[in-house]
Amino acid sequence: MSGIGALGEFGLIKALTAGLPGASGLLCGPGDDCAIVQMGNTRVLLSCDAMIEEVHFRRDWMTPEAIGRKAAAVALSDIAAMGGAARCLLITLGCPANTETEYLSRLYAGVSDLTRQFDVPVAGGDTVRTLNGIMLDIAVVGEMAPDVEPRYRSGAKPGDIIAVSGYPGSAALGMTALERGDAEQTALIEAHTRPRPRLKEGAWLARQTGVHAMIDVSDGLAQDLGHIAERSGVRVVIEKDKLPVSQEMRSYAPTTGRAPEEYALSGGEDYELAFTIAPDAEADVCAHFTAAFDLPLTCIGTVQEGEPAVLLNGHPITQRGFDHFAAGK
Repeated sequence: MSGIGALGEFGLIKALTAGLPGASGLLCGPGDDCAIVQMGNTRVLLSCDAMIEEVHFRRDWMTPEAIGRKAAAVALSDIAAMGGAARCLLITLGCPANTETEYLSRLYAGVSDLTRQFDVPVAGGDTVRTLNGIMLDIAVVGEMAPDVEPRYRSGAKPGDIIAVSGYPGSAALGMTALERGDAEQTALIEAHTRPRPRLKEGAWLARQTGVHAMIDVSDGLAQDLGHIAERSGVRVVIEKDKLPVSQEMRSYAPTTGRAPEEYALSGGEDYELAFTIAPDAEADVCAHFTAAFDLPLTCIGTVQEGEPAVLLNGHPITQRGFDHFAAGK
């Protein structure tokens, strides 16, 4: 195989960014959830996420309001993964010339609904014509509080406990329900169409000294923990019977021919937070997290010394998650 299909999405990113110059004010460049740039006394967070029609969403599955809301949530999730505060959004909209203005107004109403909820204004952007389909690319500008350190993917340490919020895999099952027309699976469908960026939770976790590394679960739990393993130079070991599985996942997954744990490991687009905790801080962090937020938190494994890898019950995981350019995508 030749071309970018042989590289995959993350191989392509490495190839494209390998020769890019750095700068003295660039504290964190490609390879984490956000770039971090020192501007005066402020550490500015920068990130962007694109949603493409027929790749990330379908109009027959989601209202324009839901599409706009999800696009904003996805972009804000990167700020949450660093433990930062979002300050504003910039939106690039691409659409065919015959797109109805009313449809786009409803799409932006969805963006507005989410940004009002988190008090993050839209500061500007751009509009361009596409030949087919709608594209939304949302850039986020944020900042780190002066007394808080970002939680990088590279911070995991041998002995750490691995924790994850919510029920990863729910969104992937929700997409399956949409594909199959199983409209009664409302909780799973909502997990796919209405993800919530964990901004408050991420900011709280970044203030806990026992929390070492963090990432948002966008491409699948196993794949995203693989980024932590690679960047931290450690081995991540997950215990299958500790994976969080909701009742809805447990009931619906068998109808698709797959176990709910498979979805928990490889399903994407949940935008929950996965992070590592020092073992002596685990009990305190978990107790205070569940008291502060109406959100399940589950410890699913440990960080160990060894070649970077993600293991399930001691064995390599073959099905990792979503990759835009992998063969067959």
